[in-house]
Amino acid sequence: MKLLAGAALFLLVTVGCFAAAASDRTLFKQDDPDAKVLFVPQFSEFQEVSESDMRYLKKVLGTAEKEKYAAVIFELDTPGGRVDVALRYLSIFARSPVKVIAYLNPQGISAGMLIALGADRIAINPKGMIGDAMPLEIGLRGVRPIAVPPDRKDVPAPAVSPAPAKKQEGQKPSVSPEKPSEKDSPGALDEVLRQLQKIGSGADKNKDEDREAKRLTDQKFLSFFFKALECLAQKNQRPVRVIRATADPYCELTKEKDGIEHKTGGPLTLSAQDAVRLGVADYLASDRQEILKGIGLPSATIVEAKKNVWEQMFGFLALPAVAGILISLGLVGIFVEIKTPGFGVPGILGILALVLFFWGQAATGASEWSPMVIFFIGLVLLLLEIFVIPGFGLVGILGVICIVGSFLAAFGWGNIERAATVVGSALAATLAVIVVLATYVLPRSSFFDFIKLNAVSGVDDRDDLADGTGHSAFDGREGVLVSPLRPSGIVEIDGSRHEAVSSGDFLERGTRVRVVGRNSFSLIVEPVEVSTTDRISSDQP
Repeated sequence: MKLLAGAALFLLVTVGCFAAAASDRTLFKQDDPDAKVLFVPQFSEFQEVSESDMRYLKKVLGTAEKEKYAAVIFELDTPGGRVDVALRYLSIFARSPVKVIAYLNPQGISAGMLIALGADRIAINPKGMIGDAMPLEIGLRGVRPIAVPPDRKDVPAPAVSPAPAKKQEGQKPSVSPEKPSEKDSPGALDEVLRQLQKIGSGADKNKDEDREAKRLTDQKFLSFFFKALECLAQKNQRPVRVIRATADPYCELTKEKDGIEHKTGGPLTLSAQDAVRLGVADYLASDRQEILKGIGLPSATIVEAKKNVWEQMFGFLALPAVAGILISLGLVGIFVEIKTPGFGVPGILGILALVLFFWGQAATGASEWSPMVIFFIGLVLLLLEIFVIPGFGLVGILGVICIVGSFLAAFGWGNIERAATVVGSALAATLAVIVVLATYVLPRSSFFDFIKLNAVSGVDDRDDLADGTGHSAFDGREGVLVSPLRPSGIVEIDGSRHEAVSSGDFLERGTRVRVVGRNSFSLIVEPVEVSTTDRISSDQP
């Protein structure tokens, strides 16, 4: 992520440093009653900046350019978000010929402040705040601030060997552990201890090297990041040191020099009044009309941008919580379909849920359609392993890898931490739901009776399977498989069909079997050794 952020920051520095500085806070020198200003509301309160909203704003700016809008006001109320998404906002602003005003209503924190600084002007709700833009690295081990004190070295000084002690008169010479005498040569245990000591020294050295590499990487990122903040500040004549203090916890401000006092130890956050007083924001605005007065177009007409039904739906589907629910619903539906004969409602609903998941991610720009293709390849491999290939081996493992990998790829590789969290939670929830369904719900539900094959045949064996002893009234009875058991399928006993599972190897259709028990779902059967003439033809319906 840092490489991507660094490249985008380099682009930002190149574009931003050459932007013309504004002479004052008014964008338009003369009011125009015929002017139109496009207002883009934030459709959900206090949410992270997202690729979905970024792409929508890009579309709106294109519309504003074509339809000759004087300016675009976009609303922000955010705790922050990913740095690379914020930088893509800035890239869009730099390329747009339309004037852009960021309206912090009320909060513009972290990446929200970075996005606002890229706009031509910043308006803020009097009750709002701006700042706290210190970059964070979010990984599997948690959250880590990216900040390196200017006078700190993470790599400790090399250890200095103590000077050898002077030899006292009459004292026997000591034997150096590095160069033992022939008389006191080390035994096997001493040699092992010496090798372990060497390995430990090497591990400490590697840790020091990793720590130094991490420090240098952080410094590389921060040099770009702070330069970008400087250029964004200079673009609209904002106080460089104050803006840096919002991201650098080691930047100290004084009231005499900077207009506000701030000690080191944490990033700076400003109230709306302080932000306008110091020039970080341009206008205090309780509503849209006050923004128009601030930019110099009090008589302009405000037109509110609205998302169509599809855009709203895709944005909803891309929410992490919704995406996780869709993954769970899809996998549970496919599981129930595999456990029941034919193809019906559970399979259709499961596939529909997964299509909506992949569609939502692709439509918001997180990924392309390739993850969906990878998923269906994995599903085919898994079904082949279950129904065609005996045992569970390489094909099944590849299928599982493709399915899980497709879920992670759908979020985009730049979102791998979030993807791992959502997918991991969804898989855990799916496993729990499957256990509950298989053990308690499906065998006792009327819906399960509807989708089970024996309900279609008119035979109800619930009483036979509900004695709670682990045995069945069918124990010892024989029947014929009318579908393969890999490991589950259908057995016909005395003209009625029932779900069955093999007690051992996979069995082919037409095999004569004997019932040896039951589980919550099925009869447990094993093959009966019969002659070839007794075997039922596999063509029997």
